[in-house]
Amino acid sequence: LTASAQAVNNNKADQIDYTKEITEDQYTAAYNALKVEIGQALSGLYGLRGGKNGEMPGAHAYQYQFCLGPDNYVQYSCVPHSDFPYGGFTLRSTYDLCKGSISGPKGGYDFVRQGVVPILNDDNINNIPELKAAYLLFYDYAAIENVDLFGPVPYTDFKNNVDKSPFTYQDMRTVYYTVEANIRDIVACFKNFSNRPDWYKKKLNGVFNGQLPFFKNVNYQKQGMDRLARFANSLKLRMAIHIASVEPETAKKGAEEAVQSGVIESVDGEAALFTSTLGFAHPLIQVSEWGDSRMGASFESLLMSLDHPYSKYLFMQNSDPITKTGTQGSAPAMTQPDTRTIGMR
Repeated sequence: LTASAQAVNNNKADQIDYTKEITEDQYTAAYNALKVEIGQALSGLYGLRGGKNGEMPGAHAYQYQFCLGPDNYVQYSCVPHSDFPYGGFTLRSTYDLCKGSISGPKGGYDFVRQGVVPILNDDNINNIPELKAAYLLFYDYAAIENVDLFGPVPYTDFKNNVDKSPFTYQDMRTVYYTVEANIRDIVACFKNFSNRPDWYKKKLNGVFNGQLPFFKNVNYQKQGMDRLARFANSLKLRMAIHIASVEPETAKKGAEEAVQSGVIESVDGEAALFTSTLGFAHPLIQVSEWGDSRMGASFESLLMSLDHPYSKYLFMQNSDPITKTGTQGSAPAMTQPDTRTIGMR
């Protein structure tokens, strides 16, 4: 992504002085001053996947954030009924822009920014640059998801902790180019971590494992920040794919840079809120038990054609017999219970 886009905003929250020499006293003072904000930031990051009000991801928030909108549009799942009396709204169709649920994904972004933005604007965080880079990365991840769904957003105002209107809305192109510029600094910061003294690496290893539990079995002191750098580059690659039909040359350059720098290439490197580590149940279990979400037919077709393990282990097979209507198609007259995975159109 080149500098030919609209002006890239580099304000206080964007500034990462990753080559700054930091004494142990400076680090200790900064960490002690930030303890409360670090806890708030972690609680805010739960909003990435259905956490609200500082809580871990839960079924209600996850449903509003994903199941009633984005998951249907990409045809992962389907809502099998229209009435939601407890929510006070009716979802008239799979693609209905329902006033009762459409703001769900924005709510997730709001929880992230409310948790993370204060610490990005605290001067103390500049004495722990890698932590600032991580928070900025997760803020940008949430912002890209949000702008993809809703379009223009007060991205820079929100990032710089402006909390009163009027806000300056920025178009998707500006947000994309600004995030790409952030990612360059973020990755450089993570790669510079290997140059830090051992005491610094040891202290930060404990902070990252305790306050940013998005990766399994990481010893940052020995392994460095490679997993976080790959996560950042993977976001850059995703962004490049998103703009491929609009700015193909820019997309090609961004994708090649991301892959050359290093993206997530294995399950060991995935970033997630792990239920087994954090101790909560995946929200989709409860949403499914409510009967509010079912596997989409397009997703079923894709998984079955690829013989993907999801089709065997993630979804239950039909609980009741299914009688064929009409004579068209190759389906049998009667599909017996517990014989196949079936998606809804």
